[in-house]
Amino acid sequence: MHHYLDIDPSLPIENLDTEIDRKEYKPYKHRMASLNQNYKNAVLTCSVAHCTNIAVSMIDIVRSWPGMPALAPLASYIILVSMKLYNSQSIASASLSKERAFSAYLSGPKTYNTIDADYKLSPEIELLEAGEETKEGGQDPVTPPEEEAELSIENVIIDEESNKV
Repeated sequence: MHHYLDIDPSLPIENLDTEIDRKEYKPYKHRMASLNQNYKNAVLTCSVAHCTNIAVSMIDIVRSWPGMPALAPLASYIILVSMKLYNSQSIASASLSKERAFSAYLSGPKTYNTIDADYKLSPEIELLEAGEETKEGGQDPVTPPEEEAELSIENVIIDEESNKV
């Protein structure tokens, strides 16, 4: 999904909300909502696995009691993974509640705020939807006539040896 979206610093964070609500982009919006829900479900599954791992590790430590040095790695593991899961859970919840595409695993938090230029509608379609003036047929937007370049053979010198003009 992220290849359909882009980050444009010149646009506000909420820009994607208005762009993606257009009917042409509804499949992107539904796909984004589906991915956000799948992400939240994956985070919940990882949280359950994390809790299960803690329980099994505690049972093993209690049974074989290797001493206090066994608790330090367990505590650091619990803190590290719990912090990562908490961060992922908050991003998943925000993505669902705000209908946005947040990135959790880049070097810093990013919010995709526009549709990638490769997947945007052409400007002519956007002009028509914005209610711009159209030609008599009502199909094409009014565009200024293109200036035709006049070509002339006058004053052209051809160098026959190098075939250059």
